Amino acid sequence: MHELTSAGKPDDLASRIYRKRALVGNVIVFIGFAAILVDPYAGITVSRLTIGLTVGLLGFALRIWASSYQWHNIARPLPDARTGLITAGPYSFMRHPIYSSMLLLTAGIFLAFGSWIAAAVAITPTVFLNYWQAKYEESFLVERYGSEAQRYQRHLPIFIPKIWDPFPVKNGTFSFSQGIKHDIGPLSAFVCFGLLMIFVAVRQKATLTATLLVLIASVLFSFLLTWLIRKIFKQEFAE
Repeated sequence: MHELTSAGKPDDLASRIYRKRALVGNVIVFIGFAAILVDPYAGITVSRLTIGLTVGLLGFALRIWASSYQWHNIARPLPDARTGLITAGPYSFMRHPIYSSMLLLTAGIFLAFGSWIAAAVAITPTVFLNYWQAKYEESFLVERYGSEAQRYQRHLPIFIPKIWDPFPVKNGTFSFSQGIKHDIGPLSAFVCFGLLMIFVAVRQKATLTATLLVLIASVLFSFLLTWLIRKIFKQEFAE
């Protein structure tokens, strides 16, 4: 995903929806969790947790890899942050790796709960939302970079990696600290939740109460771990 502002563009409905994209995404995930409650086949088992955790961690790995190029090159104030169209790292294989990572994360969450209904309810609108966001952002890329952006978009798919024929021009620098600092909280919560739930599921049937308690404990632990990591690696995490 290339984070872009709509400076100079009219404040139309599309731009307002784009600014609220995180809220829309959270609503979709909430609906997915609501579907779990009505799915008679939903339930946490060790095998489901293992599969879901693996898929989710692949999503996190892709997101952090992409963020390590994105934030270092784009997220800081203009004009210093602009290093041109990012085409290095995962961006050399697909146009929007962060959106692909979100699809993997969403799938991993609902696979862990063993609910195909919830997965369909959440993943289908997520695909449409991410596709719309990608096309919306690419209009700004074409406006800023012209034929270079058009050539890049023609060469690579949006979400699926084109490993056999990457984009030949590699532009953008890698900074792991800049990439992970925005995701260390969610990553630690996800890992903690997965490992604790596997421990619970091995010992007894995972009830809704136990799941909620583990989720709360995972979130609290992620806040502590994030604070500790930022404290220890303060210099590396600085802008």
